[in-house]
Amino acid sequence: MKLFSIIFFSLIVSTKVYSKNVISVAWSNNSLQAYNECMFILSFICTKTIDVSADINVGSINSFITVFDRNNKKLNTFKIKKIELRNETCWLTPQPIRRYTTYFVATNCIKK
Repeated sequence: MKLFSIIFFSLIVSTKVYSKNVISVAWSNNSLQAYNECMFILSFICTKTIDVSADINVGSINSFITVFDRNNKKLNTFKIKKIELRNETCWLTPQPIRRYTTYFVATNCIKK
């Protein structure tokens, strides 16, 4: 629940002024990670999954990332088209637009 609160608060207060687009990031093995995916047509219906993991700890534009839930079930694989970094938290998304609905987020993240 703590992770969800941190991520939810971060998403609410994050704006273009506070975040910056970067080309490549890295995050630590002990970072908090979550994944969000909304339905294509009904984009207000979303599934937020906390305590996820990724097959990589480094992400860059045009690379691929696979996200798994806590039971090691594959949630999604996508090509990273945009990365935003703010206060050591990064959002990796397959959508090049600002108002993205599918993303992977990790804490303890740095620009690479």
